[in-house]
Amino acid sequence: MTSLFRGQQHRRYVERFGLEAPCDDINIVLPAIARRIGALRPGAEPNLELAAEHFVSKYRSGALGRFVLDDSGCHDNHDTTPSSAS
Repeated sequence: MTSLFRGQQHRRYVERFGLEAPCDDINIVLPAIARRIGALRPGAEPNLELAAEHFVSKYRSGALGRFVLDDSGCHDNHDTTPSSAS
């Protein structure tokens, strides 16, 4: 398994969702989340939609830590100074 989230500070999701190791394979992560939060359909089939919603909610709230998914960095050269209307 490889991990999109590099470094120790970005591994909070591993413990929170009961994963064996950091992983960026959604086919492993979402079923693990579904089992962890009890989002199961009849026959103990993971509800992947609810798991995805839960993950996004936790990500947005900062519960998984603070990080940026774009590995190119936040180094854009756009001027963010508001311009005055002429």
